[in-house]
Amino acid sequence: MRIEVRSLKPETRGLIEAALDRLMSYELLSATRWLEQEMPVKSIKDLCLGYIVGSVRTFAYMVILISEQRVFADEDEREVIGIIRRRLPEIRAKIEMEIGK
Repeated sequence: MRIEVRSLKPETRGLIEAALDRLMSYELLSATRWLEQEMPVKSIKDLCLGYIVGSVRTFAYMVILISEQRVFADEDEREVIGIIRRRLPEIRAKIEMEIGK
């Protein structure tokens, strides 16, 4: 049996989930198009996914630093990745929908 260790406060997890919700409401393609103009991009899907993952991770780091007044630990990284992994089908669907417009 796998025991899940949680280091994030429930309020912090909620803020991270809310940040992901906000990101999902944005037009991802318009947020990343500028980069395509600056350098060759092989996969717009990967670019959008990287944008979301990087944004959520940065937000989580800042929330933990400010609200919990501690540094971002390995356990936090695993939890943030878990949140993203759990919502990956939704993230992929959002990216596919925008690309298909």
